Amino acid sequence: MGTGPWWQDVLDGAFGGGWQHNVPKLFRSVRIDGVEATQAVQAWRSARHLSDPLDVVADNDVPLIAYKPLMVRAYLRSFGYTSPPGMRGRMRVRRQGSLFGLPALDVTLDQLNAPSVPARENPDYAAERGTLAATLNFLISAEHAAGALELELTIWEAGTPDVVVHSYTQALDVTLTQRLHVRGVFMDYNGPDQAGTGTLDLAAPTLADLAATSDATIASMPVAADAIFSSAGTLSWSTPLTGVATSPGGCSAEWYALNAALAEVKTEDGNRDDLVYMGFLPVGVPIANVGGCASHGVTSASNGEDITMAHEIGHGLGLGHAPCGDNGPDGDYPAYEPHDPSGSPGGRLGEYGLDPAAGDVKLPGERDYMGYCGGDWLSLYHYRKLIGVHALQPGSTNAAPELPHVPEWVDPWVWPWEELIDPLGPFVRRPFDPRRLRRAEPLVSVIGLLEDDHLSVLSVSRVRALPTLPGARRTGLVGHLIGSDRAPLASAPLMTLPAHGCGGGCGSGCGGPDGPRIVQALIPDRGEGTALSITRGAWADDRRGDVAEDRTSKTVWERSAPAARPVVGDLEVAVDGDRGEARWTSRAADGDVRFSLCVSYDQGRSWNALARKSGCGRGEDRITFDASALPGGEASFELRVHDGFHSVSTVSRPVRVPPRAPIVAITSPRQRAPLAPGAPLVLAAQIIDRGERGRRAAGRSAERVTWLLDGERVAQGRQAVAKQPHPGEHRLSVEVETAYGRAESAIRILVRGDDVRPA
Repeated sequence: MGTGPWWQDVLDGAFGGGWQHNVPKLFRSVRIDGVEATQAVQAWRSARHLSDPLDVVADNDVPLIAYKPLMVRAYLRSFGYTSPPGMRGRMRVRRQGSLFGLPALDVTLDQLNAPSVPARENPDYAAERGTLAATLNFLISAEHAAGALELELTIWEAGTPDVVVHSYTQALDVTLTQRLHVRGVFMDYNGPDQAGTGTLDLAAPTLADLAATSDATIASMPVAADAIFSSAGTLSWSTPLTGVATSPGGCSAEWYALNAALAEVKTEDGNRDDLVYMGFLPVGVPIANVGGCASHGVTSASNGEDITMAHEIGHGLGLGHAPCGDNGPDGDYPAYEPHDPSGSPGGRLGEYGLDPAAGDVKLPGERDYMGYCGGDWLSLYHYRKLIGVHALQPGSTNAAPELPHVPEWVDPWVWPWEELIDPLGPFVRRPFDPRRLRRAEPLVSVIGLLEDDHLSVLSVSRVRALPTLPGARRTGLVGHLIGSDRAPLASAPLMTLPAHGCGGGCGSGCGGPDGPRIVQALIPDRGEGTALSITRGAWADDRRGDVAEDRTSKTVWERSAPAARPVVGDLEVAVDGDRGEARWTSRAADGDVRFSLCVSYDQGRSWNALARKSGCGRGEDRITFDASALPGGEASFELRVHDGFHSVSTVSRPVRVPPRAPIVAITSPRQRAPLAPGAPLVLAAQIIDRGERGRRAAGRSAERVTWLLDGERVAQGRQAVAKQPHPGEHRLSVEVETAYGRAESAIRILVRGDDVRPA
């Protein structure tokens, strides 16, 4: 709204310095009709383009996220001019400071457009919203986009900067914090090629690759510009992912097997629910028929496939498919008339989106990338569904006495229910954190595939992990740990992990009951027991693990304890730079066993998956593992030996991991998204610290981040804004220096030569 009554605005615009000397301007005025504050998708005068009143929402109704670049679009109107006047403006951004919260802010921003923007009397709605050049635009950087902000915009006619014709104020609530945390399971591949005539040997991608491929996810989802990336170790794979879906819209047998292996890694890693687990494949793995498959809690994508990663992370955060040719698995997805036929949802965006870094407006009739009709952006419907999702760690900038939340203040190697590591200790943490109510428990994990009445058990392991699988569904089967008297020591329901097929025309049949389903039971580990079994016709109490049998109970799978538990000798671990090696001796009664190696940075309270292999369990053995993702500091390593019933472990002596230079990747601007003319150069680097743990606060203050464009320095800091270069291709690089070394990342960017959106 304006700072004065409407007639004052008209007089100010009409008369400038004094109406006595300017009578010809008596019936002319210019004003700001409103502002749109957007980070990815936003509503503004939505009744102008949506015909169903149920779809219409208030202006700026989509919540804003702290520490994410924020574009403010001012819509200009004129009256009484024979031709639209060219307008210029500036915007003042203010924030009140507080003792324990955010500091005070008072910055003035110049318009992005040059040299001026025409103020029209009655512009076409679609043309105005769909063209950035039609509005007066300002960019609030990620650093400043936080807290309760007050905007004050002033405009004047080009050439008369001393005569302000209109002022406009707008309050913005940018207090919601949400941050993406992706934990990669990095997969190497040694197996048949696409044609089946040769063998491929593909190295696993890196943590830097994972961060770089997340650029579309960070840009399109309601998350801060600074994300968290960590590792759940490596997983070797040898089977092509070229099978045909086993049920309409489902996944192939190969994808189900892959996701079952990823679910096992997730369980070894503590079964965390505060992040997204991503199986990260190297480029070149044979994939056909089904492009991917996300099961509850785990998902996967290939290196460099940014839209595929965004789609799969969407599934990992609980999103279903957007409709494409049918109603899709999510029956609540709306039809955005008139962009869709009445009552026929088509997976449209439903509102105007915007990628501030590319200067690219997304039209409401374009498709949501959660469907399979194309599309490279997230819809209004799905964007709003991600607000408050637990895995995005929602919080508030007003949560005193906690200081602004940045990734270095959350240690990804420590389970969040054990201890939140902050540079200033407990004085900057909230006195009560609900995450501390959930604790890792001793569990027996049973993972398998269920098709009709046939159950194939793929892995059994005893772990410490969270005992719940949120969003999973009961199967009607129950897992039991059987005691010496054949009575259950503990029980837990066998749960289905819903799956979403990718690229195979997935409809409402995704993960249907007739096709294979990944299933898992997390049974309380109350002793060694004599057998494990799965029965039909029994139920379990989730909280206590007690079971109540009925007379129709039927055993569908059972495994007796081997004659002897495995035995494992001392574990010796050495880390040299980015390479590590673990050595041990073991003996198992039945020969074939699985080994898993975990690492802890908090004296064994939290264990993180690192590497795994199968072996014979006889004599000396070793695992060579990738240590590139590990930070510096003192670590303990645990080797677990699983024989399909028992699990035994041994812990190494403390091992010093040497601190090294950070890992860096550029996520803004997106390499595959050409920049529109006039758009700002919005810069963001993901920096993964590998320095000495315990000195992270000092390391961040000493960190120097320099941006170079074609070799010339243009900005500093993790997030920054620079002037857009001339049209053409350019080399953008970022250099990061810390006390532990220097790292660099570079991409090629393309600036378009006109304001026409690419086809």
